[in-house]
Amino acid sequence: MQFVKNVKDATTFTLNEADLMGKKVGEFLKTSKRAVPCSDGLQWWISWYPAGVRETAKGHVSVYLWINKPVTAKYTFAVDSSSISKEFTYEFAKPRISRGYSQYAPHEQLRQLFRNGKLTITCSVEFTYTHVQLMPVSPAVHQLFDHVSPDFDLVVLSNSQAVHKAFLTLISPVFAAMFSHDTREFRSGKDIITDFDFETVKASIDYCYGRNLKDLSIKKVIGMLRFADKYDIRGIITQLKQIPKNCLSVETFSMIVQYAYDCSKDDLLKECFTFFKDYQDEIKTTEEFSKLPPTLIVQILKMAFSLFTDCDVLRHVHKHQISFIVDYLEQPLIESICIFDFCHVVSYAWECSRDELKKACAKFLNENRMTVTMDKTFLDLPSDTVCQVLKLAALNSVMSVKDSATFTFNETDLTEKKFGEVIETPKRAVPCSDGLQWWIWWYPAGDRETAKGHVSVFLRVNKCVTAKCTFAVGSSSISRELTNEFAEPPFGYGYFQYASHEQLRPLFRNGKLTITCSVEFTSSIQSIPVAPAVYETVEYATPDFNLVLGSKRMQVHKNLLSLVSPVYYKMFENGKFRESQTGESVITDFDYDVIKTAIDYYYGRELKLLTAETYVGVLRFADKMEMKKITVRLLIFRFFQHFLYLEGLGKAHTFKSVADDLL
Repeated sequence: MQFVKNVKDATTFTLNEADLMGKKVGEFLKTSKRAVPCSDGLQWWISWYPAGVRETAKGHVSVYLWINKPVTAKYTFAVDSSSISKEFTYEFAKPRISRGYSQYAPHEQLRQLFRNGKLTITCSVEFTYTHVQLMPVSPAVHQLFDHVSPDFDLVVLSNSQAVHKAFLTLISPVFAAMFSHDTREFRSGKDIITDFDFETVKASIDYCYGRNLKDLSIKKVIGMLRFADKYDIRGIITQLKQIPKNCLSVETFSMIVQYAYDCSKDDLLKECFTFFKDYQDEIKTTEEFSKLPPTLIVQILKMAFSLFTDCDVLRHVHKHQISFIVDYLEQPLIESICIFDFCHVVSYAWECSRDELKKACAKFLNENRMTVTMDKTFLDLPSDTVCQVLKLAALNSVMSVKDSATFTFNETDLTEKKFGEVIETPKRAVPCSDGLQWWIWWYPAGDRETAKGHVSVFLRVNKCVTAKCTFAVGSSSISRELTNEFAEPPFGYGYFQYASHEQLRPLFRNGKLTITCSVEFTSSIQSIPVAPAVYETVEYATPDFNLVLGSKRMQVHKNLLSLVSPVYYKMFENGKFRESQTGESVITDFDYDVIKTAIDYYYGRELKLLTAETYVGVLRFADKMEMKKITVRLLIFRFFQHFLYLEGLGKAHTFKSVADDLL
């Protein structure tokens, strides 16, 4: 059996400074011979000439690699702790031949490198050679009982291998158990084998019987070892177990590592991991490697390169372009991220620009905002990464709001109204939507000539939004549904022939008919946390305290401030405070918009979209005055999502600073 093998080795020799002048031209020294394991006797050594190998090399050190058998060698001579290094590849066709450099390095260049009169030179070499694996001598057992007729068959498809039950009992505990019980195989006198081909079964049995095997490939040996592992034929395993290790090559790697993995051959697996580390770039492009189970490849990568998590493996395979493993590991993360992996996944997704995984991270953040944004590990991510994931989460944050309205029209309108004459409902505000409003237009006589004799109905909105709406006539089966993305508000969308007059007339009661429009809006617009409408209940009470900011004054109620802020409570309880005596608090460290937003929030007044600076200011003011509710609500719900997104990436350090202060 022949195969190509690569073996690396190295040796170091010491050059004495005194030898540069003490040795004559042509006078040499040499290292001891080094044996290459599992190479059928390949040996190599180094000879060096301190004064040069010949007259033309005088004043130089000459170095040569020697071998005793034909082989291809890639070797490097390097002077330790210096930049002097020379590399060469040569195919040695004859035994006991050398190759090297007659003028490797001049004495003048080397003298400055000697330490205590010595310097070391290392020769690193990689041999590539065709190796003949000699099969261990097998016992000629078959000669001892050729006269006894076989009494059992191993059947593979249409082929059959005749064997002796007594012999199988001796070499295999599995067969021994099979024959000592009332099994199907024992009764039928045959074992039907479906997981091995006939050539593998025959080779395994012939080897056990001691018959000669010719041209045994590594593929056949692996098959025999698998067969022996299944039937626990330890004789085969003992004799052949070293062959896979000795046959490791780029071409055979996948087959051998699969066997080692399937049959739990830990020592062989370690050899495979080491080999893969050295030849990853060559192995990863082979078709056989791409067919290995992804779980096995992940284990190989983790063990070969000391990778600990799947995200570590993802970074590695992304860098080295092992794309099918990237897909294998990313897909479960895209489908389901857990909180324990979230920050690792975010780091990988943004470092390696994995768009689908970025979207999955943004979705997870939207669904688990409180858990994620209160996690210190998330806050410790690079500020730019935090900024980007929050921005993407904002872009993918979808708000869904349902509402409905009913309008009534008179039966007389069917004939008294002209086509094109419209009636509309009052506008309805959608809560927490930054001013989204909607209303209904209906035309009792139709909105155009072609709609005469019909009622026309339209949904109208004032902002870009996606709406799913249903127009249903009360107490009837008349109902029509539509979904539309309003991209250019104000804009209407509906039915110009919603229902005919003839269809509607029987449904009027006391000359009236109601139609209900149920609508569901979906949008990525910012919502403000719901605030209590306190101002509606205290309008009767005159404000009794002023917040002074420069030339502006803001009137408030002391009782409300006492309720929401322990700081204000102490200020008003203790009459010695200047604020308690003057009835005003002069604020110099926050601007007017910040204080007004905080006070409006507690009074329950409507808040518009806030800038990043206002968000940060409100949170800092709330923290200073110990207004815990405003801190928790704003921080948890929307601050993390929009503060960077709305005002740009430059606020990342501000974000980290505020988060650290408040958490």
